[in-house]
Amino acid sequence: MSWLRFSTIVGIILCLSHSGSRAEGYWDGNKLFAECRKTTKLCDAYLAGLADMAAKEAGVALPSAAVCFPEGTSLRQLREVVLKQLKDYPQGRGEPAAYVALTAIKEAWPCPK
Repeated sequence: MSWLRFSTIVGIILCLSHSGSRAEGYWDGNKLFAECRKTTKLCDAYLAGLADMAAKEAGVALPSAAVCFPEGTSLRQLREVVLKQLKDYPQGRGEPAAYVALTAIKEAWPCPK
């Protein structure tokens, strides 16, 4: 993955996560939970960008974020994994959405060591 593509993906995530009404300027787990329960395009875009960034190729630029998705993994499956994490651990909803989602995704699809 090129640095330009990586930077673009991170920029998209930051733009999608910006909320003018929040001083912090990012989505937390509560916002992600609300959007993904409704299956909104914002949820799908957020998760797709995060998944793209965390795909196996991202391991070169950010090894700790690497995830190995099986071929054919769907956005629906991704959303279900993240929603399950948010339902099972409501205490984590105050954390940044990217952290919560990436934690769930890495647990579901870890890369072999």
